[in-house]
Amino acid sequence: MTRARHATLAAAASRILPLEHGPGVAEANVAGYLEKALEQPYFRALLPWFESHLDGLEGQARERFGRGFAECRDDERDELLRTLEDSPDPMTREFLDTLVRLTLEGLLGDPAHGGNRDQVGWRWIGYRPQTTRSGLCRREEGVL
Repeated sequence: MTRARHATLAAAASRILPLEHGPGVAEANVAGYLEKALEQPYFRALLPWFESHLDGLEGQARERFGRGFAECRDDERDELLRTLEDSPDPMTREFLDTLVRLTLEGLLGDPAHGGNRDQVGWRWIGYRPQTTRSGLCRREEGVL
C-alpha cells in the first residue's frame, strides 16, 4: 500500500473511532492491522477495490477541500465519510461497512493479529483475558 493510501486509511479509521476518552486508533495500531488484514487471502482479491475507494476518498478531499484526506480537518473528514454512507452506490457503502468492521477489529481484536497494540482496546473496555494451559485466551469472569 502506498504511503498516501496508508495516510488516508489511518485518517479514516481515526474518524470512524474518534475516541476522545479512550485509546486512539493510532495507539492501537489500527492502520497497521487494516493493512495486514487486507493482505490476508480473504481480502487479497478485494485489495484493488479497497484501494480504488481510498483513492476516491483522497480525490474527493482534494476536489472539495484542496488537500488530501489526511490533511483535512476532522469535520471535513466526517463530511466525506458521510458521503460514502449516503452514496447510492452499494459498493461504496460496502467499502465503508468493511472499513468500519476492520477498524473495530483493529481496536478490539486479539493483538496477535496486529491491532490492539499493548491491549489498549481491551483495557479501555475492561476486558482482561487470561491464558489457559493450552495458550488460548478466555474471558475473566465478571468482565463483559
